[in-house]
Amino acid sequence: MGALGTLVQCTAQQRMSELEAEASYKPEPLPAEMISQPPAPRPNAPLVAVLVSGTATEITDLLAAYAVLAAAGTLNVYTVAPHREAVTVWPYLEILPHFDFAQFEAAFPDGPDAIVVPYFVDYQAPALVNWLRDRTRPETFVLSVCEGARTVAAAGLLNQKSATSHFAALDELAEKFPHTRWQSDVRTVIDGRLISTAGVSAAADGALLLLSQLSGPAARLRVSNLLGFEGAVLNDSGAASNAGNYRSPALGFDEMIAFGWRAGSLPLQPMAILLSDGIPELQLAAALDVFNRSLVIRGTAVGHERRIFRSRYGLDLIPRTDTAQLDPGVTVLDPGVEWRGVSGYDSYRLALDLVARTATPDVAAFVARIIEYPWQPPAPVSD
Repeated sequence: MGALGTLVQCTAQQRMSELEAEASYKPEPLPAEMISQPPAPRPNAPLVAVLVSGTATEITDLLAAYAVLAAAGTLNVYTVAPHREAVTVWPYLEILPHFDFAQFEAAFPDGPDAIVVPYFVDYQAPALVNWLRDRTRPETFVLSVCEGARTVAAAGLLNQKSATSHFAALDELAEKFPHTRWQSDVRTVIDGRLISTAGVSAAADGALLLLSQLSGPAARLRVSNLLGFEGAVLNDSGAASNAGNYRSPALGFDEMIAFGWRAGSLPLQPMAILLSDGIPELQLAAALDVFNRSLVIRGTAVGHERRIFRSRYGLDLIPRTDTAQLDPGVTVLDPGVEWRGVSGYDSYRLALDLVARTATPDVAAFVARIIEYPWQPPAPVSD
């Protein structure tokens, strides 16, 4: 490979290690005056618990599923964690869950009608696995998002079921949980009241399916149009649901090496993603997820002050730092302003387009495959 090649690969590996280490970041405790009250519940609306880890939860898995369900206005959608404290949403964001387990059970003793399970770094944590198992009744819907399937399977809820997950995890999951019928080449699988999704961006597909089950096809269609998922999804019945002729991506060792070479040969550009009250969840998730996975843009959630910002549909967001602490020259992106008018799902295209311009289209295409998002490089601008 030569000295230059070794240096480039080491640079890419160092950036990947830093990104992985972000999952173990422990947020600072919040002062009591910053703790906000959860949104008031709608009377007689189905209740959805979105499970959040006390360690780290994948951002698109969480925010995309939450946004789709909360946007309908027909459900009570709350984030629930072992403790009500600032928790890491990977990468480079923090949230304050609406409830801890005890608070949720006191507020809603009849339990949730549906539970959403994103991917957690500590996916086998007993507190998460046991709560999920104990709160899932025969009539409860469970949405397994991406590698959230690891937690759902660990709870025993996928035994003798058909399911899917992120394409890169399917072989390992099949070996570890052989009593589940793992499926590839699908974005969603429905088996009874269990819905599972493929990787990352497919969180929205699964959430739309769950919304249809809880509030009907009309609500699903309305949210699909509102957030820009037209044509992305679905039918509502059958053991497997697929958007078009979907084929799971495949990434070989040579492709991963090539990605590391391209990303590692480019300078790392810091970018501050500005939080504001009312910021759309999908735009925030697109910026932080896509930029950081590229290994050429280090996106971090910031605010003009360190306080809780409430997102468009009621998530309590916490910046990692405030703008006064930024180094001079750091680019600041305000998705709520600069991407205003862009549908939520299309925000991922904008983020990938920016990676293509900052790095190369090949780097953006690699990220698009990892998050299972249908992206094409923008056409070159003619003179």
